[in-house]
Amino acid sequence: MVTIDADIYNDHSTSEYKLPRSIELRSATAPYDISIMRTGLDRDAVFHVEMYGIPGATTRDIRWYMHTDPSRNCRVDDAWDSTIWKKVTATELSRKNP
Repeated sequence: MVTIDADIYNDHSTSEYKLPRSIELRSATAPYDISIMRTGLDRDAVFHVEMYGIPGATTRDIRWYMHTDPSRNCRVDDAWDSTIWKKVTATELSRKNP
């Protein structure tokens, strides 16, 4: 297990980003995944999210961002332009435990 202590990180970080809490990384043999699929009409912005293999994680742990520029894609490795990406909130409508 590797722990990134938020207090130590924030004291030594030179960036503006600060960790809100400590992070624990553990080696696991169990598979894990997150799957996000659009459901319904585009205008509804409804997605079906499945997460498994990540203990204690819920959809509230995901940071959601949206843009409406059709010339851009949603890949993380695409150039991040904060002028087009807007943080949005998500509502968990239902939860199904496996």
